[in-house]
Amino acid sequence: MGEPLPEKNHEHDLSGDFADISYINLCFEKMQNLKHYCNYVYCVVKLRKNINEGQTMEQKQYKSSLYSSTRAKLALYFLCSALRGLALPAEMVLVQRIIDSIAAGGMLARRYILVLGLVFLADLVLFHAVNYMELLIRDRIEYNGGDYLLRRCGEIRYQYYEDGEIYRKIQEIMSRYKDAEWGRIQSWAFVLQLAFRLTGILYYLILAGPWIAVLLTVAMIPPLLLSMHAVKKEFVSWETFFPFYLKARYLTELLTKRRSVREARIFQYRHYVEGAWEDALKKFNKGQIASNLKPRYLTGFCVFLQYAITIAVLFALFPQVQAQTLTVGVFTAAAQAMWSFTGEFQYGVIQMAKGFQEGRMFDEKISYFLSLDREVPKQVKEIPVFCSLELRDIWYRYSEDTPYILKGVNMKLDSTHKAALVGANGSGKTTLIKILLGLLVPEKGEILLNGTPVTDENRELLRKSAGAVFQDYMKYNLSLSESMNLGRGEADVSEAAVMEMFGMLQPDGSLSAEMRDGLDTFLGKDVENGRELSGGQWQSISLARAMLSDRPILILDEPTAALDPLAEAAVYDLIYEKKKEKSVLLVTHRLGAVVHADCIFVLKDGKISECGTHEELMRAGDDYAGLFETQRHWYILKEEKKGGDSDEWGYSES
Repeated sequence: MGEPLPEKNHEHDLSGDFADISYINLCFEKMQNLKHYCNYVYCVVKLRKNINEGQTMEQKQYKSSLYSSTRAKLALYFLCSALRGLALPAEMVLVQRIIDSIAAGGMLARRYILVLGLVFLADLVLFHAVNYMELLIRDRIEYNGGDYLLRRCGEIRYQYYEDGEIYRKIQEIMSRYKDAEWGRIQSWAFVLQLAFRLTGILYYLILAGPWIAVLLTVAMIPPLLLSMHAVKKEFVSWETFFPFYLKARYLTELLTKRRSVREARIFQYRHYVEGAWEDALKKFNKGQIASNLKPRYLTGFCVFLQYAITIAVLFALFPQVQAQTLTVGVFTAAAQAMWSFTGEFQYGVIQMAKGFQEGRMFDEKISYFLSLDREVPKQVKEIPVFCSLELRDIWYRYSEDTPYILKGVNMKLDSTHKAALVGANGSGKTTLIKILLGLLVPEKGEILLNGTPVTDENRELLRKSAGAVFQDYMKYNLSLSESMNLGRGEADVSEAAVMEMFGMLQPDGSLSAEMRDGLDTFLGKDVENGRELSGGQWQSISLARAMLSDRPILILDEPTAALDPLAEAAVYDLIYEKKKEKSVLLVTHRLGAVVHADCIFVLKDGKISECGTHEELMRAGDDYAGLFETQRHWYILKEEKKGGDSDEWGYSES
């Protein structure tokens, strides 16, 4: 009977999609008889079914949103495309009748010419109607698809954006979804057009000789298969060489964006960047061309043979015209049919196959993107009174093949306390901030908000409770009103409150003076010709947005890096004295700014090496004391200069 199959446990639940693969492999290893084989096949089929059903549901939702409010336009587009497909058979019939009528000396030729003119006019009208409908549908697809995908981008777990490979795939999807979907629609339109055109083409090919239709159909198969193969290679090569495209786009921004143009002029690296841009773009274009050059050449050779066959067939039919067994009109229509079959019809078939092929391959990318884990935010009606935020034994690493960044971190922020987080570069401060903000989910350990563990069910509450100002703060090119109200919900901040906060952050009034149109002042010049601000003013606006928010916890990462000493002093006065109702975690390398903190956490090698007040840590004489003394060494002015050996800037050497 053989060894029994392994028991299926909770780790191998068939509803768990890819988790079943290990069980299937185990079944395969133990397979010794027909019963085992049947069980193995059953597992594979059911696994595939589960995966397909899950992806199909996601795909249906995506497609449904994609084509919402476009169905009537699509129906009209397909109708116009189908009617355009009737134009070619009608033209062939009318041309044949005109020629035969003239040859026979009949009087119907004029009527046929008039009808042919009407057909041409109708085809022209339909052509413009199709183009207009295409414009409307493409715009709607771009809006509907972009809206759905952008919402999905906001729902997937933040750590996917930390993965370079997944981030690149997201960028590729966002840059190609409209063209991929439109290619599929265009292919269905080709199907309708070609179906009607084929009736007229085959009619005259069969009329001239059934063997002609068979010969040209067989001759069309090789270039069609080669073209489909080339399309597949082209799509794969796009993915392979897409990083070069991203690099070229980034280098373009270096030479065109305001912030980078400044440095390009100062350091005169324009020629270097231009060379790198040209190299990246050449690698992208040449990579795509080289990857499918052979099938393209073969396709071209096959098409050349098709035209040669068409010409040979026309020569073969000519004796029948001379013998008057084939009328001149039928011969002309047959020649038009053969030429259309070899040229326009075959091109349409190839484009149709290309659209379907690209659509199918793009669907795989969309399916992958839609399968990424989501964090659908729960509606938080009211933020509870903040009491504490605690981390217990937090471990985190960005992937399984990389070392842990955080290694058992424990820390607690209490209500209205002003805490500080210090540590050397690379100690894990940025990662810890992202965990405190709920952006990253720890691999081990737990986060407690007001004593309640934070899970996927209530993580949005943590995000609504904590705000942040990062060292690489965003410069939102929006109006001041829009910038100040980002993330506030329905309650807009008043102009008086904004100007009051600006006055506290920039006591000299320089920031308030820049806002000549009040809340309607447009900031930055990337979108409109608004007010260009200094780095310190941009940072002050970020601080004002955070201070005016209703979030009880503020995490400030180097909040004064771009500020002058007076503005810096005003910020710390605001943090420690005027905004006592908020809990603040100050992350900085300027240790002079944390001496008044209620608690200072020192992060070293992914662990909290010590914590306490400034006085307590200085008495301990460990890591914090060493860092503080090192900084103080450079900030103490000399009381006396020592001759020519003295430092002209006046820093102490002892």
